[in-house]
Formats: sequence, C-alpha cells, structure tokens
Amino acid sequence: MKEAAEYSGRKEYLDVLRGLAAIGVIFIHVSANNWYGYIGSGQWTIFTIYEGFFKASVLIFFEISGVLYLNSKREKTLKDLYIRSVGRLLLFLLFWALVYKMVRLPWSGGSFSDNLRNACIEIFTGNTETHLWFLYAIIGLYVLVPVLRPIVHGASRSQLKYAVAVFFVFGSVCEMLGMFPDFVVIANNLNKIRAGMSFGYVGCFLLGAYLDQYEVGKKNRILLYILGIFGTISTMILVYWDCVSSQMIRERFWAYTMPNVYVSGAAVFLFFKNLRARNIFTKVMCKISERSLGIYGVHFLFILLFWKTGFDTFLFTGILSVPVISIIILILSYILSSVLHRIPKIGKYIA
Repeated sequence: MKEAAEYSGRKEYLDVLRGLAAIGVIFIHVSANNWYGYIGSGQWTIFTIYEGFFKASVLIFFEISGVLYLNSKREKTLKDLYIRSVGRLLLFLLFWALVYKMVRLPWSGGSFSDNLRNACIEIFTGNTETHLWFLYAIIGLYVLVPVLRPIVHGASRSQLKYAVAVFFVFGSVCEMLGMFPDFVVIANNLNKIRAGMSFGYVGCFLLGAYLDQYEVGKKNRILLYILGIFGTISTMILVYWDCVSSQMIRERFWAYTMPNVYVSGAAVFLFFKNLRARNIFTKVMCKISERSLGIYGVHFLFILLFWKTGFDTFLFTGILSVPVISIIILILSYILSSVLHRIPKIGKYIA
C-alpha cells in the first residue's frame, strides 16, 4: 500500500480536501441563499447547478474525520475523546450559536433582555443557525469512535468493504428508493430492517477510513471517477426535474445521504488521495485547511451581512455572482478566523 504524501507527520491530501470542502460549503450556502423561489428561471437554474456541483463537500468532511479518528495508530481514551474532541466542538457550537442569535437580535424587535433570554432558550432546545447542523452530526460520529475504531482496525479489507456497502445500501440507496411509489414495498421492508440501526453518516465515516487505508486499483478508480461525474450531474438534473415538474422547492435528491452525492464525495476523496503533484494550489488549500473550522463557523456572518446590505447573488448574473461573492466571503472568513484564533486562551476553541 502506497503512503499518501505527508509533511510534518500529516497527510497532505487530507489538508487539500479539507480546504476544498471549506470552499465548497461557502459556494453551497451562497448559491442556496436566493434559491428558494422562481423555479425554472435562469438564475434559479444557475444556483441549482452551483449547489449541485459542490454538494459533496460536506461528505468529504465526514470522510476526513473517518481517517483521522478511525485509522489513527494512537487510540484516544474516552477522556481525550470527550474533553478534547467532543467538548471542544460543543464549545465551538455554543459560541457560534450564541453569536448568530446575537447578530439577529437587532432584526427581531423586542427588548434586548427578552431577545437574549429567548436566544438562550432556542440554543438550549437545538434551534440554532441552519449551517451548524454539521457540528451536531460530527459530534454524533465522534461518540461512536470507541465502537467503530476497533472494527476498522480488526477487520480485514473484505470485511471493511462489506461494512461500507451495508451502510451505503441501508443509509443511502434505501432512502432514495422510498421516494418512488414503485419501490415503496421494497423500501418499506428495508426500512424495517434499517429501523434497528442508527446509520446517518456512519457510512461516510467508514468510507473515508477504507479509502485511506487501502489502495484502489486504477480500473476501479477510473470507474469511481466516472460514477462521481455521473453522480454530480445527476444531482443537478434530479433536483431540477423534481422542482420544475412539481413546481415546488424540493431538496430530497441532493440530501447528503443520497447515492448520487455519496459517490461524488467518494470520487473526489480518492482523486486527491492519488494526486501526487505539489504546487501553489496545494499550498493554498493547506493554508485554508488550517482555518477550515473557523471559516465554517464565521462565513455565514458575511452572508447575512451581504444579503442585508443588498450585496447578493441577484446583484448581477448568477454565473459570476456566486463565485465572486463566495471568494470574497472565503477571504474575509479566513482573515477573521485567523484573528479570532490568536485571541489568548479562547482563540483555539472558537476558530
């Protein structure tokens, strides 16, 4: 098995992927913020294409976490896991949940004390800013690490491949089948089996560990790349068709657990794992990777600010507005995240 390119004890390709995923998330949120309405129009179609193209970015984050937490030779104790990983993410989540509530207070009316009290209640009940859902999901996966890690380290390649396949069928294919009336009987029966399992994003977690640990032959890599391209294109087409045919906003075909999104994420992961070139692109992605969590936390602040001031994707054609605004937000988020990270004692917990 060939070793991935590393520097300073880190796998460089994971940093490249993390940087790309951070950029992809910004593109998704910028594209989505004016997506809800005017179905079938030119601008709406452009936003659909951009969001569909980058949709696998979040799954890449899950795959990276699977590598770091399941393939690591150094086993984390429960104390380390809950204090350094789960605890740190909880602090990060609570901080940014409060920040976004405070930012929205001036827009909600009412007294400051009432709004602050309501904000704290909403955070306690899990009603936080939309993009923070990922933090809840990744915390759930971290909780499963003590169970999944021994499986990954003790399983043979075929056993691990079987586990990935099972999670893909029950956690992805099964979900898609349930959307079509012709397959409802099959889906209902599969869902009864699935009911006893908590699948969520565990399949992506295991997939990242598998793709990192084992080499995939050239023919199978090419096949996966083709499936990944097909998956990305079908994501755009399926969402477009679903919304236009029903004249309703429907997002089911680009849910992160859909097979088309799943294979796209796997293809991108494998492509960059096997990309050996080191150039300015790699260096830039590694820099973004260093601040990726902070960027994830802070970037939506700029989206809210831009949209509130009229600097949004309707300002000019979506073909240009989405990448231009996304790049501006990326740069500003990187700068603010870097500044926050330097705050003594608390910086590493909030950025």
